[in-house]
Amino acid sequence: MPELVELIDLTRADNPGVAMIRAGLLVMHLENGDIELTRSGFEREADAGFVVNEDVLRLTYLCLMSHACAHLGDRAHAGTLLALLEPQTNQIETAAATAFFSTSACAGMLAALLGRDDEADRYFSEAIEL
Repeated sequence: MPELVELIDLTRADNPGVAMIRAGLLVMHLENGDIELTRSGFEREADAGFVVNEDVLRLTYLCLMSHACAHLGDRAHAGTLLALLEPQTNQIETAAATAFFSTSACAGMLAALLGRDDEADRYFSEAIEL
């Protein structure tokens, strides 16, 4: 997948204000097993406050960042992401003609990471019902 990472990185460079592209690149690094690149990019996003435009790509960004957060085991930022994601749980996140995540599944991963087992079970149950 290095070619895909390179293409996404070029797209990110041409569109630095599109947070979803930055998050997608992080997940590609994660999927490729490059934990250090994932962690450093995730920390940059966290340090900036997970800034994302209020647009159609907002949920995609939050779901991708939640995915990275859970896989990195980053409890320090899981609560912040969960608070940003909670108002949109019980939905299927879509971007254009694609559907990547159940927002409830993403919230469940974050709640589980935080040790909120009952909350995680509720979110995962919602995700199954979708």
